[in-house]
This record gives sequence, C-alpha cells and structure tokens, in this order.
Amino acid sequence: MTKRKSRRSFTHFYALRIACPSVLAQVRRVHELLISNEPALESCLVAPTKLHVTMGLLAIDDAQVDEARAVAIEVAARAPATIRADLPGLDAFGTNVLFARVQDDKDDDPGPLARISADLENALRDRGLCESDEPPTSWKPHATICKLSKWRTSSKCRRRPKKIEPAHFEALRTTPLGPVVFTELLLLEMAGASDGFYPVVAAIPLGPQALDMASSTKTRK
Repeated sequence: MTKRKSRRSFTHFYALRIACPSVLAQVRRVHELLISNEPALESCLVAPTKLHVTMGLLAIDDAQVDEARAVAIEVAARAPATIRADLPGLDAFGTNVLFARVQDDKDDDPGPLARISADLENALRDRGLCESDEPPTSWKPHATICKLSKWRTSSKCRRRPKKIEPAHFEALRTTPLGPVVFTELLLLEMAGASDGFYPVVAAIPLGPQALDMASSTKTRK
C-alpha cells in the first residue's frame, strides 16, 4: 500500500486586513457578549488587531517566498484597485468557529473577493505551490472572531469550552459590523508580530499599480 503524503504545516497566507476602527469596535462588542455568556471563551477570541479575510494558505520554505510574492503581484494586478464590502452579521462553522460574514458586490457573481481567491489558488497550482492536487474548493469570505482551537488554560478559567453555542451570539447575529474597503493584498507569515498583527512579507496594492512592485523587485535583483 502506498503511504499517503503528509501535508506540510502552513507557514504563510494571503489576506485582506480589516482595520476600520468602527468595525473593530463592533468586534469588541461581540467579544464582550461571548464572554458574558461563556467566560471560558475568553482565550478563544481572535484579537481585533488580527482581523482579516484569509484569501489563500501556503506551506512554503524560505526559497519559495519570492515566488509567492510574485503570485500576489500577478493576481493583485488583475483585481479592482478598490473593493468595497460589508460585514452584515455573524455566522459559524459548526460550533467551533464564529466569524463575521463578508459580502462584496451583490450584483457580481462571483464577486471580486471570490475571484481573487480562485485566481490565487490557480496561480499557486500552476507554480507547484499548492499543497492539494484536488480541484479548487468552494470558498466563503469571512473574518474569524472566535475559534475553539485557540483555547489555552489560564488562571481565570481552566475549563475548556466544548462548543460555541448559537445562543452565545444570537443577540448580535444579524447586527451589521460595518462597511470595509480593501486596497491591498498582503502576504503574511503565520507568526506573532510586535504590533499585534502578523509579520508582513509583502503588501501589494490592488489594481494595475501592483505591476510597479514587480518592476521594482526586478530592479533590486
């Protein structure tokens, strides 16, 4: 029997950051509601400073980072320079992950976010940087707010929550968190950073101006 190849751990990811102060204030409000209903969820909360929409995951080594950056430039250049979206409310993946729904252009199907995600996956596959040989998967734009996999024991609570009950966030399920505007695609490292976000490997402006970064990269080599 052929042994199945084990998947490498993800090291980097593509993302669109959400940093609008009014949206982050709403996320803190959701956090407060969750903790008031289930204090054990406190260590499961995703810090508002880390709020983002994941566009693609990567398992690469240092020698492949430049190629991953080139993919970001290529895809960003084909995207609209500005993408406006709304966070119309909350939803969950089962009872393990709570997230804010992210909705872009309702009149365009697929919307620009879905097109960028698919474009990234196809470009990574063409370059042999995609971990899976399976066809592109369906993708739902979202920003994670709370996930059980983050749980750590603390002096405040040593009991691990078994699930995120719908009742814990029902009061705010349909409350809009606000509009957001995306203007750059980020390549991030899966690690902590001193500013509370993630280490930024590359910040690529959306739209044709992304190609200017390709030119400057070539000049530096």
